[in-house]
Amino acid sequence: MQPEDFGLLAMATIFTVLIGYFAEFGSGSAVVQKQEIGQAESSSIFWLNLFIGIITTGITIIAAPLIAMFFKEPRLSHLLMVLSSVFILSSLSNIPHAIIVKNLEFRFIYIIRISCTVLSGITAIVLAYMGYGVWSLVCQTIAEELFIVLLLWSSGKWYPSRHFQWAEARVTMKFSINYLGFNIVNFFSERLPQLLIGKFLGSEALGFFSLAQRLISLPIETISFITGNVLFPVFSRIQNDNTRIGEIYLLAMQHAGFIIFPSMVGLLITAPDLIPALFGVKWSPAIFLLQVLSVSGIIQIFSTNNGVLYLSKGRTDIQFKMGLIFLFIIAFAIYWGTNWGVNGVAISYAIVSFVIIYPSLRISYGIVDLRVYRLLVILKDVFVITLIMGVAVLFISLMLRYYGLGPLLLLILSIMSGIIIYTILSLVINRNLLASFYEMVHSRE
Repeated sequence: MQPEDFGLLAMATIFTVLIGYFAEFGSGSAVVQKQEIGQAESSSIFWLNLFIGIITTGITIIAAPLIAMFFKEPRLSHLLMVLSSVFILSSLSNIPHAIIVKNLEFRFIYIIRISCTVLSGITAIVLAYMGYGVWSLVCQTIAEELFIVLLLWSSGKWYPSRHFQWAEARVTMKFSINYLGFNIVNFFSERLPQLLIGKFLGSEALGFFSLAQRLISLPIETISFITGNVLFPVFSRIQNDNTRIGEIYLLAMQHAGFIIFPSMVGLLITAPDLIPALFGVKWSPAIFLLQVLSVSGIIQIFSTNNGVLYLSKGRTDIQFKMGLIFLFIIAFAIYWGTNWGVNGVAISYAIVSFVIIYPSLRISYGIVDLRVYRLLVILKDVFVITLIMGVAVLFISLMLRYYGLGPLLLLILSIMSGIIIYTILSLVINRNLLASFYEMVHSRE
């Protein structure tokens, strides 16, 4: 797998994710947020969602050659045409998934998510081994959506009726339009580095950046998916009790910090060994990018579940407006960073993450009468433990490197020592959090 392959898929993903927001139209979130919704109304929303999915697939096929011309990458056209099938697949799963989440059947959702990730990952590995290059990554994306549809529909937990009324489907329109607007704005905020790197710096530079961003996003998106799927339906049920929402939110953030803080620090320290050991020396330019983005990843934990607060209170209008303001700030910073190449983009992205984090928290927390300082207080012990662990692992890795150990062995020993040190420190400094996290993981709910 070459850096250009990752860059090419990243270009395609920019547009499939954007168009995917139009295809989903916020309908699934609207179903979860609405306190009372029946079979007839859910079915009407499902059929509207499926119709939009078919339309967006057609639009993508038509627009694919134009998008390829924008990036000056002829291969991109066929990739987009094939990837457009995910819009129909996702429209078949959005509402069944939302119904299951609304019923708080989290264990079933996690099983599906993990199973589909593993199966699609195996598919990609097999195809990559057979020499399919970038198409193995394309097939992974499609396979994951297909497996989700098959598992959801075969479970028999929810099926749409042969019923459609426009009046029922448009009930959630105001919520959905504002949420769609925010998703589009948030998309550009997150994808601007890739968009500008692909346009001005080329597919190879984008490949390095995309690899680093994928490694950073894996723990953040996993935790965000788990906590978001739990918090959103729960908050929607108690949306008038701000005190209870604040308490549950802070506990969830403490659990998220327990995983993401050490993950980001671990990536920061082990990057010089991780990249060559897992991907080869040709990916060495991604080392610095991974280290810089891991710093911004630490900041992202603070805003991991901000959107849940807006959604559960039905204030997607505020979410959209604030996202639009932050978009202009991020766009300026990223464009300025392109003057110094891909490294400049990474640094400017990390800097702007620091700049916007406080106003982002202040506004979303205000909706539920929560103070920002309470988040800092509850994460204090996790931060201290992570800092001590990071210093210890850095010392150990430098010492092992002095004795000439190879990157793979260094990586394994660094990870093992980090896990051991972090666990021991948690038992000594913050035993209650460790116990709470254990109970959450093994909960039946």
